[in-house]
Amino acid sequence: MNTFHQQQQKVDFQINIGSIVLQVHATENVAAMLGKAVRLLHTGHYNEALQLLDKVLLADEEIPNAYYYRALAALEGRRPKATILPTADKACRDLSAAISLESGHAHYFYLLALVKYDFYIMNGFGGNVDEVEQLLRRAASLPLDIAQCEEMLRHTNNPDSPVIDFLRQRL
Repeated sequence: MNTFHQQQQKVDFQINIGSIVLQVHATENVAAMLGKAVRLLHTGHYNEALQLLDKVLLADEEIPNAYYYRALAALEGRRPKATILPTADKACRDLSAAISLESGHAHYFYLLALVKYDFYIMNGFGGNVDEVEQLLRRAASLPLDIAQCEEMLRHTNNPDSPVIDFLRQRL
């Protein structure tokens, strides 16, 4: 019989959702919640995905994929330009947290660049074109997960923007 400590031990899990493969170091329960949240996002159930991702991050705040997917779900299938300021701010914080935990994923940088350009700059909230360009350079220096980037494009309504044009050149 497993003890409570053994049941709560973190291990490496691979979560397969269509062509997306996520690697996560977490407890079995947290990995299962993350997998369910991403499946909900894939089917357009953004609010349910957000609620579950909040629970994932309450249970374990060191899962970069959870921050990334919470930012993506917060956009609710719309381009960042169509969101509201608190949502854009939270998405940027989540993406910065994902990057600080695991900086080797190009799609984290692409989504952050897209939010900063499409929401802040295009809506006249300021923003820094140099910062967006720096994020794009960093993304370009990393291996590209095509499935993750295509997923991001699907859930951001494929906006016409220099950020998306830059990404499409790599796909």
